[in-house]
This record gives sequence, structure tokens and C-alpha cells, in this order.
Amino acid sequence: IYQCDWSSDVCSSDLVWQFQISGLSDGPVNVSLAPTLGDIEDEAGNDLAHTTWSFEVDTMDPTVTAKTPDENDTIGSTSVNIDVTFSEEVFGVGPEDMDLGGAGTVDTVVPLANNVFQFQVSGLSHGPVNVLLAPNLGDIQDEAGNDLANTSWTFDVDLARPFVTDITPPSGATIGTTSVDVVFTFSEPVMGVAQMDLDLTGDATQG
Repeated sequence: IYQCDWSSDVCSSDLVWQFQISGLSDGPVNVSLAPTLGDIEDEAGNDLAHTTWSFEVDTMDPTVTAKTPDENDTIGSTSVNIDVTFSEEVFGVGPEDMDLGGAGTVDTVVPLANNVFQFQVSGLSHGPVNVLLAPNLGDIQDEAGNDLANTSWTFDVDLARPFVTDITPPSGATIGTTSVDVVFTFSEPVMGVAQMDLDLTGDATQG
């Protein structure tokens, strides 16, 4: 215990006393000052009333627990909302805290519920987007001042439409049967292919 004037770090005041504490771990600290009658008194013998309060110890850095789009996801638009979920409440989150490697622009950041922040991005182009969150020390912190370590991941922007690269029977061919398998080869994997996607017209389809 040191009798100190905190403003000058000189131990010369009867009003300010400093209790130096070590060995704390994460969690609440319940402080009880002068728990027993006569513990602390003034010169006239008047007792300090028993005083209690609590504070928290938090030495854990915040982390990213979820993100959308995530690593290796693919989107098909020049704009996207990147939602980032943190392990705890964080502060100081702004557009400047997300670097897209020149692939687009973070227009604004919107705080959502449950420690989620939405980075609204525009101006993306076809290709990979390398995301770097909290590139600088002190960019994003929790209430205790613990820093979020810089976090990086990549997703893809695909603005190219699929196209047909091969058809069997080919255009202009003549077949000698009343049934045929029409086979299409696409430029990339596609989804949602169904019977109603192929429309047949002409005299041969009247049977």
C-alpha cells in the first residue's frame, strides 16, 4: 500500500492511498474497503463507513466468430453486405477498419444486434476479394482496450454468365429416330436445370 498523490506520482498526500494489486484473473473483482469497525479512521477517531464496489478484469482479446460472405464464398454482384460477428462487444468500428485490397469501397458500417457489424461494400469487380479486418493496432477494441487481431479471408465475385459450349445433336443435324437425348455442356457448373427449361417447337414436335 502506498500513500500517493496520483496526479504527480509522488507519495506525499494524506488523502490519496494506492493499493497495488497483482495476480488477478479474468472475471469480476468485488472490493470491500474497511469491512471492520475501526479499520480506517480520521485523526478524531471517526470511522470510515464500510465501502464496497465491483469492477471487471478482461484480458481476452476480441475475436471474429462468424463472417458473411465467408472464406471461398462466391457472390454474383458488384455490391455486398459483409456481416462480421465478434465474440464480445467492440468499439471503434468504422469503414476504415476493413481493407479490400483495392477491390471495392466500404461505404458505411451499421451495427446490428448480437455483436454483429455490417460493412456495406460497393464497386466490386469480377475476381477474388481479399478482406483484411483491423489492419492496424487499435482499430477495433473491446471495453477493456483489448485489440482485435487483424483477420483476413477471401471470397470471390463472379459476374460472368454461364454459356453453352456444346450441344448434341448439333445445330443443323438430322437424326433418324423418334426419340433423342439432347445433351448440353455448360461453361461452368449450373443449378436449377429442369424439364420446363427446354422448349421444343416445329412440325416434328406435334407427335
